Amino acid sequence: MFRRPFTRILALLLCVAMVQDAAAGACRFALAGPTVSAASRASRQTEFQSQALSAAAVVGFAAVLYLHHPLPAFPWRHDAGTALRFDDAGTSWMGMALGVTALPHFFPKVSLKNGSLRIYWGRRLLRLRDMRRPMEEPMGLVDRFVLGHFSLSLYEGDFFRPGDMPQKDIYVLGITGASADSAAALYKNGVLLGTLEEERITRQKHDKSLFPINAILQLLKSHGVSFDAIDHIAIGRDFNLHADTPHSPSPLTQYFNALDDAYIEQKQISRAQIQRNSYPETDKVRYQPAAVQNFLNELQQVTGSRHTPRVSFVPHHLAHAASTYYASGFSEPTLIVILDGRGDLDSGSISVGVGRDIEPVQSIRLPHSLGTVYSAMTEYMGFQPNSAEGEVMGLAPYGKPRNAEERRRVDRLQSFMRDFIRLTPDGLFEINLDYIYWGDM
Repeated sequence: MFRRPFTRILALLLCVAMVQDAAAGACRFALAGPTVSAASRASRQTEFQSQALSAAAVVGFAAVLYLHHPLPAFPWRHDAGTALRFDDAGTSWMGMALGVTALPHFFPKVSLKNGSLRIYWGRRLLRLRDMRRPMEEPMGLVDRFVLGHFSLSLYEGDFFRPGDMPQKDIYVLGITGASADSAAALYKNGVLLGTLEEERITRQKHDKSLFPINAILQLLKSHGVSFDAIDHIAIGRDFNLHADTPHSPSPLTQYFNALDDAYIEQKQISRAQIQRNSYPETDKVRYQPAAVQNFLNELQQVTGSRHTPRVSFVPHHLAHAASTYYASGFSEPTLIVILDGRGDLDSGSISVGVGRDIEPVQSIRLPHSLGTVYSAMTEYMGFQPNSAEGEVMGLAPYGKPRNAEERRRVDRLQSFMRDFIRLTPDGLFEINLDYIYWGDM
C-alpha cells in the first residue's frame, strides 16, 4: 500500500500524534479512580473512544492522500557551504523524542489544538479536523478527504508555524464583502487602527464589492502603512467551503444536494422538477479561492509591490463572534449569540467566550434563517431587500389597527407569521421553507 518511504513516515507521525492523545485520554479515564461519578467516567470513556477512532481514521487518510500528493523525500544530504535553518523545538514532540533541543527545518512540526491536528513540512500543511467545529482555514487548499464529520486536507503555501516568533510589528487586514457593505479593518499588534467601508470611497450605498480595494488603500495611506508591511489578511468568509478538490466536492455542494435529495423523496418528484432559491449556486461561483488570488494580484499591481501576505479564511459566524467578544472587554465567560441572513452554511450561532477562546455551543443551518425572513418581509412591503431592512425596523413600532377590518388583517398576519417561524423544542427555531426556499422564487 505504501509505495514511498515518505508516505510511511508521515502516516507513522500522524498515528503517533493521535494515538499519543488517545492514550492520554485513556490514562485520564483509567486513573480517575472510584471517587469519580459514573456520568463523568462515561463522558471520559466516550472521549477516549472518539480519540481512538480519530487515530485509526487519520492513518488511512494520510496513506491515501500522500499516495496521490507525494512530497519531496527527506533531504538527508546537506550541501556544504549552506546553512540549515533551525526551528524552536519547544512545540515539537519529535525534538523531545530525539533528545535534541533544536531540529532542522526539514523535519515536520506538529500542532494539536482545539480539535485540529496540523503537520507542517516545508511549504506543505496537512490538517485533520472535526468539521462540526468552526475554525479558520488557510489559503492554498490542494486536496481534501472527508469521512463522516472528519476532513483531512492538504495545503501548499507560506504558513505561520508553531514556534515562529515575529521580531517586528504585526499588521493584519480584516476584510469582508460581496453580500453588503464591503469593508476593511487595519490592526497593529492586535490593536485596531481604523476601519472603513468601501461605500465611503465609491459613494455607492451598501457597496457589495467582493473585496474592498479602495478602502484598503485609503486605510494604508491614512495610517502610513505600506502594503509590504501587511503580514496577514483575514477574510470573514470560508472560501475553501465552496471549493471542489480532486477527492471531495465542496462541503457546501454536498450539504445542499442532501437537502435536494430529501425534498425529492418527500414530494415524490424528479430532480428536474425542483424549484428553489439559487443562492447555493450563486455563492459557490462568487466565493472561489481563485478570486482571492486575483484580489492579491490586483493589490500588488496598484501598490507596485511583489509582497504576498498570508491569507486566512475565517468562518463567517466566528468572525461575527470575535468582533463583538474581543472588543467587549469582558473577562468572565460570555454568551455570544449571532443571527444574520447567511454566512457560509450558518444563519445563527451560539458560543461562549472564555479568555482568548470562543467555544461553539450550537448553530442554526441554512436555509433556516431569521435574516432571510426579515428580507422577505421587507420586499413584501415594497422596500428594497438586503438594503432597506433598517427602515422597516424603524417603522415597526408605529401604527395600530384603526378599525375591525384592520384588526382582522393583523390577526391573519400574526397567524401567518406563526406558521412562517416555528419554535422548536430545544428553544431554537425553524422556518417554513415553502415560503423562502422551495418554490418559484
